Amino acid sequence: MKEAIKTAGYTQVLIAKELKISANSLSSKITGKSEFTLREAKKIIELLDIKEDKQKVEIFLE
Repeated sequence: MKEAIKTAGYTQVLIAKELKISANSLSSKITGKSEFTLREAKKIIELLDIKEDKQKVEIFLE
């Protein structure tokens, strides 16, 4: 996910702000220490402009 965030021109801080969570919370979710909510997952897919289902799955299973 980190690479997808960079490729889309975002930072983790900006994604966290869009999700209305702290950067630390986002980091915990990216590293698998906690889970994304469905709302958060949908928002990330939207922000990163991910269209392909395979890529949607891969981004959350890296």
